[in-house]
Amino acid sequence: MERLEKLKKEIQDLTTRNDFEQEYLSYHGNIPLCEEKLSEIEVKVAEATDTVELIKKADKFKEYLKKIEKNISIIARESSKFASFVNIAKFDD
Repeated sequence: MERLEKLKKEIQDLTTRNDFEQEYLSYHGNIPLCEEKLSEIEVKVAEATDTVELIKKADKFKEYLKKIEKNISIIARESSKFASFVNIAKFDD
């Protein structure tokens, strides 16, 4: 029975997300704290390798492409309307 209780306590320590309980644990013995630490390290690595800047530039580039695509569709629609108008005008002559 004592072994079972010890295993339950270990599982609780490994999986708890309770802030109060986590105060007494480290990322070495708690999965959610380990995930937080990993995220922090990933951000630092991204900053150190300028990946963050690259991601920001890629996002900006995607915004530009969306604007261009939108403008092209507007131009195409207006050109189509103009072409229809010109064809109608030819028949009126």
